[in-house]
Amino acid sequence: MALIGPNGAGKTTLIRGISGILDCIKGSITYEGVDLLKLAPIDRARILAVVPQSRALGGAFTVEQTVMMGRTAHMNWLGKPGEGDEEIVWASLEKTNTTGLADRRIAELSGGEQQRVLLARALAQDTPLLLLDEPTNHLDLKHRSTILSLVAKLAKENNLAVLMAIHDLNLVSIYSERVVLLVDGKVKALGKSEDVLTTELISDAYQTQIKVISHPDYRVPIILPDQELD
Repeated sequence: MALIGPNGAGKTTLIRGISGILDCIKGSITYEGVDLLKLAPIDRARILAVVPQSRALGGAFTVEQTVMMGRTAHMNWLGKPGEGDEEIVWASLEKTNTTGLADRRIAELSGGEQQRVLLARALAQDTPLLLLDEPTNHLDLKHRSTILSLVAKLAKENNLAVLMAIHDLNLVSIYSERVVLLVDGKVKALGKSEDVLTTELISDAYQTQIKVISHPDYRVPIILPDQELD
């Protein structure tokens, strides 16, 4: 599920509220009848993993050490990883195609490589829910496609529920099964991409005139600026 909306609509705030980074003033967030807001951080970390917008990773840590941090909520009281933890970490590295980076320092990696490491760390948490806040931010076209294709593949293979805040509406159209449109902190529309990514809804939400056409090959909505070019 993609979370879209103009700047300031509340996408990142919602992600942070669900993950527990921000305290919620009212309302509830439940998963299978469990109120996530009432859980201790370590218990919440066993239910949901987050790939944050900022790649503020410790540059001195290796990739393997960074991904192992995802196992923190599952370790014993000594905080020492067991054999099972090692297996899950290496499986996460393999799924994100980062095994070849395992011994490298985070500071040595490109933005696309760091983003894959963040995804690997989240997968190592082994949770049923995955939250992503602008996972393609600052990435080039190749890495955007790589990351989103990987997330879509892992969602199906690992039976994950994924909520992803993202700006690029054409990527939303291609990779998302359902879309939530937020405007001023409220849900303006929710449904399949073809039901939400319409000329009327998007033009009104973003306060700019756009045109939605159907992609001739993929049969998904494509968003274009509806302006005359000089």
